Amino acid sequence: MKVSFSSMRTGAWGLTGVLAAALLFGSCNKHNDNDNNNTPAAGVMAFNLATDIPAASIALSGNLLTQQPLGYNNFTGGYLGVFTGSRPIEAFNFSTGASLATSSFDFAADKYYSIFLVGKNNSYRTVVVDDNLDSTQSSGGQTMVRYINAIPDSTHPAVTVAAGGSNVFSEPAAFASVSAFKSITPGSVSINVSNGSNINVNRTITLDQHGVYTVLLTGVPGGTAADSLSIRFIKNGTNDEAAAKSSSVSARSVN
Repeated sequence: MKVSFSSMRTGAWGLTGVLAAALLFGSCNKHNDNDNNNTPAAGVMAFNLATDIPAASIALSGNLLTQQPLGYNNFTGGYLGVFTGSRPIEAFNFSTGASLATSSFDFAADKYYSIFLVGKNNSYRTVVVDDNLDSTQSSGGQTMVRYINAIPDSTHPAVTVAAGGSNVFSEPAAFASVSAFKSITPGSVSINVSNGSNINVNRTITLDQHGVYTVLLTGVPGGTAADSLSIRFIKNGTNDEAAAKSSSVSARSVN
């Protein structure tokens, strides 16, 4: 089934039903919002995980993804429709206007992507990943989960994600690495991140059946209350083939 997209500049959507190609966007035409031409588009979700940047702006081809900046540990709250093709990406410090990181990425039509701003102390990067939602499927009431290690540390802490008595992830994770989505038993999920030294944090969260989640490992070892190590998560959406519903374009903090 072909997915049609819309409103690149003002729309943000949940991901409900995307695996059944049911997520619909409206017209994507920067010149005339009333033009009904179906311009190819991709979906993009962006995060500010840079520990010492309290407000960041992210632009594609010079166009801001959101009019309001993303606070630290905030994200766009949904997938935004954007034009396809090779696009320059730039992250800015909203307070000073200084450029933080630049990159480029080739966005394909009807695909979904995440952009993570990570780093600290004038060393930042934008990590762009294909969320592969068209191939992310669960069965038997399972849910899907992945993680990003946004802790700016040179060690490779071990990341363990366990549910139902089984480890779904148990592996070292380099800074800025993003795992693939894996199927997990919904309900209580235990997460631990440790390097045996200055990184040791754990949390138990509850994940819904058929959910698609991203776990965010953030903060700095020995940080203050504002940037201490933490395990957070967001729900990208669900894969239960329900009809998609629109959500606010406002940035949101993560759980």
